[in-house]
Amino acid sequence: MSTTAIEILQAQFPKKLRFTPIEIASIINWHPQTIRNKISKNTFGIHTYIECGKRYADIRDVAEYLDKMRNKRKVGRPTKASNIDSKK
Repeated sequence: MSTTAIEILQAQFPKKLRFTPIEIASIINWHPQTIRNKISKNTFGIHTYIECGKRYADIRDVAEYLDKMRNKRKVGRPTKASNIDSKK
């Protein structure tokens, strides 16, 4: 049984429905300034919104981004191990 990112986030952050950019940075292991830069350039992969003068992201959007990154196909030259497995 595969666990989805939203289940992991809900277990790790109970009763939390939205995250600040600093919290997102700790979740995806990026520097907070990198996230702020990407938000300002509109290149950040997670939808954010401003409420009461502070920026937030919904837990569902963060989980969707994490699931998308997990399923993203690796680009580049195949490894030797994958070449051996494909020849069997």
